[in-house]
Amino acid sequence: MLVQHDESGQYGHLSLEAEDQGGDRGIHAFLSHDLQRIGNAARHDPRIEDGFPCGEELRDVRRLKEQHGNRAEQAADEKLDAGHFDAVHAQCEVVDDQNVDGKQVPCDGQLLYRGYDVKDLVKGSKNRRFIFEEGAYLLLFGELPSTRQLNEFRKIIADCMEMPTNFTRDVIMKAPSHDIMNSMTRSVLTLASYDDHTADLSISNVLRQSIQLISLFPMMAVYAYHAYNHYENNDSMYIHRPDPNLSIAENFLRMLRPDMQFSHLEANVLDVALLLHMEHGGGNNSTFTTRVVTSSGSDTYSAIAAALSSLKGKKHGGANIMVMKMMEDIRAHVPNAENE
Repeated sequence: MLVQHDESGQYGHLSLEAEDQGGDRGIHAFLSHDLQRIGNAARHDPRIEDGFPCGEELRDVRRLKEQHGNRAEQAADEKLDAGHFDAVHAQCEVVDDQNVDGKQVPCDGQLLYRGYDVKDLVKGSKNRRFIFEEGAYLLLFGELPSTRQLNEFRKIIADCMEMPTNFTRDVIMKAPSHDIMNSMTRSVLTLASYDDHTADLSISNVLRQSIQLISLFPMMAVYAYHAYNHYENNDSMYIHRPDPNLSIAENFLRMLRPDMQFSHLEANVLDVALLLHMEHGGGNNSTFTTRVVTSSGSDTYSAIAAALSSLKGKKHGGANIMVMKMMEDIRAHVPNAENE
């Protein structure tokens, strides 16, 4: 896999060609098996719209039926008969009831990614490996990776943790905002200017862009925070480089902390939190926004920027900030706030 720069050194991107030297297969070779499978599904299934694969949904329905009876199959049949293919919903499923003697009764909730219970994914790691990257692979490609595939995927993510030249200075550090979501939205849109293939909507290119954004999001968020903390709060400025040998969760903490120190427990908690926050298959606001924007044929950066704009709303992801403000208000106005 190649991280290439143009002659001015201003753009680093994943090459779609395999590397001839050094034994590195390149992202195209890495994705070739999955892309070929997806492409075949798109060509031969009449229920595909604009070439998007539904083979994964059918496989997920089979898994859901095995676990939850005919309810999942009936729901899927209704969607397909109506000519509606809900791609993201096929990836994530929340189950809160089950069929008992012909009646739907509440049950302990389940969160399924491509048919796999998220609890099983976490338990399977046994706290010996970080799970976010494995979950990302599962949602992107529809199946759990082998050890070799996971190692290659981790290496690609590490190699993609490379901002375009001067991007941190010229984009993130200029006009810092207390609203990190605004800063990230601006950064995502600006990245489109550094991509020579922004408008290419082929599956391979969109996957390349998606993997690169997954890799860069921790840097965009942390650097935006440090820029605001420095310019607005008159604090020290820290720009730590990510370590290619660490996971996404570990690198997030490494770049966030002034001394780059964190505990294994902290990294594990963040790792699981990142995995759980992948759940966007129920049709929430930012997911719906992504579908609306992509349905018009817009590019990846525009769609994700729109989704971030939706996510920041106080009735969606911005609810976290509202909770923090509520806690601050309680501490400021409630005597002995620590007393339950």
